[in-house]
Amino acid sequence: MVLGLIKKYNELVKRIGKLELAIQEIAKEVEMLKNKISTVVGTKHYSMIFGFKSQEDFEKMVNVCIDIAKKDSTFVFSADPVNIAVYLFGIDADDLHKKSMWLINKVGIEGLKYKVY
Repeated sequence: MVLGLIKKYNELVKRIGKLELAIQEIAKEVEMLKNKISTVVGTKHYSMIFGFKSQEDFEKMVNVCIDIAKKDSTFVFSADPVNIAVYLFGIDADDLHKKSMWLINKVGIEGLKYKVY
């Protein structure tokens, strides 16, 4: 009986540890979302990247943006599959020019253009 209780106790300790890790991950996600929302709310400019020649090129760009957004909470973007365009959001127009050019060069898709509004 005592061994059964010790076993159950140890199982509960393990489950609590897993739950604590899950809570830490959720807290990180919430913080990242708060940063993204404050960036969008404070957005005064956006950049539109367009000129994709295929759906595969568009998806490649979107996947690169997703990877960047996971690592950088200040990188806020939106993909528009209807118009086949990617939008970057920011407070500073010059920063959006730099990010757009950098992103186009990073992805390496020929013929892409961007415009900052």
